[in-house]
Amino acid sequence: MPIETFTELHEVKSPFTWTVELDVSQVNQKLDEIENRLERIRQKMKNLNVLSGWIPCSERMPDGENEIYCLVTCQEWDMFYGDWGKPHLKILSYLPAYGIWNIKTHIKVSAWMPLPEIYREQE
Repeated sequence: MPIETFTELHEVKSPFTWTVELDVSQVNQKLDEIENRLERIRQKMKNLNVLSGWIPCSERMPDGENEIYCLVTCQEWDMFYGDWGKPHLKILSYLPAYGIWNIKTHIKVSAWMPLPEIYREQE
């Protein structure tokens, strides 16, 4: 069975000319493998917290001039057990000017995401 080849002539600023033969089926196979790898990488990136909307506090905090309301994943200090409780969701506000969450109890925030804009009916 003959090998399907792609032949390309290259001329260089010299009196020499050469021919490059590539096995097209092998090149296409390698390109398919690369595309599959890229798709797997894209899928993994979609699963990352940052791409899902959650931003770890260790990466960055909300910024701006005014108080910012956020959905947070947090743990509250349980005075009865003397330990941090289970992670749960809460809506808190962050004060960028002071670099603190606006809270009245001991809460440890691990990740946050901005709240969407308020719903407004179409006019």
